[in-house]
Amino acid sequence: MDKKQKYILSAVVAFLVIQFILVPLISRRKALSVTKNILQNWVIGDVAMALKNFVSPEKSPPIYGLKSYKIKSSRFDRHEGKLRAQFWIDLNFSADNVLPSGKTWICELTLDRGRWLASKFYPSSD
Repeated sequence: MDKKQKYILSAVVAFLVIQFILVPLISRRKALSVTKNILQNWVIGDVAMALKNFVSPEKSPPIYGLKSYKIKSSRFDRHEGKLRAQFWIDLNFSADNVLPSGKTWICELTLDRGRWLASKFYPSSD
């Protein structure tokens, strides 16, 4: 194998590593960042900033009085032709909140035009 073939092979390997390892890893981190941003804004009581991360404000549940959260697990797949991220999250609310504290909720995000947005946020049936 001469120098030119080694160079081409190295470029192809680098391209494949970037496309199949680095790009999905960065995309997953961005989805996690959006989810954490929504939850942090709910914790500090800034609902308007949390709504900016939803596909439409109507898709956001009426969350207030969130004291803490814990992201338990995640799953990434394709749904209806779009990349989808799902996060299972334990939410703990203040005592005066009507929503049940300690229950698991699912935050579903879709990748639309290069941006992760929350499309659904609902209680888990488990």
